[in-house]
Amino acid sequence: MRFYISSILLILFLAIYSCKKPEQYSEIPEISFKNINIENTYDTLDNQIKRVILTFYVIDGDGDIGLDTSEHYPPYDTSSVYYHNLFITESEKKNGIYEPIDLTVPLYYRIPYIVQKGKNPTLKADIIIKIDYSIPSLYDTIKYDFFIYDRAFHKSNTVSTSDIILNN
Repeated sequence: MRFYISSILLILFLAIYSCKKPEQYSEIPEISFKNINIENTYDTLDNQIKRVILTFYVIDGDGDIGLDTSEHYPPYDTSSVYYHNLFITESEKKNGIYEPIDLTVPLYYRIPYIVQKGKNPTLKADIIIKIDYSIPSLYDTIKYDFFIYDRAFHKSNTVSTSDIILNN
């Protein structure tokens, strides 16, 4: 009898606990810097390069992150600011102060569409971006500031990396 009552209480506890609603997050994406890895490697032409691998974390309450490769129509066409959804600015450290670098080719990317799993629309994911530099680099120490847009054009917070030492 005691086992029977304990079993019923355990089943009731599990039933109540399993009905717990998932944690809710804002529909505005929130990003956080995770880490930077730097590796010496070769490009497709066999030139020695330095590859910076930026990893950051994103949480989006409605999970609308990323663009499909076929999405090139308005508002995601090439003439729109929303053609890209990840924007990185690069700054060089000079005498301990960061100064923006005017790049001929901006560091803009298209994060691919991320498919949700399960019924909870919240998206939590690591995003990894690879940026290549010729050796020796024009810059010694840099950092990135970056943000993303989701599909509803909500802009995330802007995050900065730690120092990235390219010439060592």
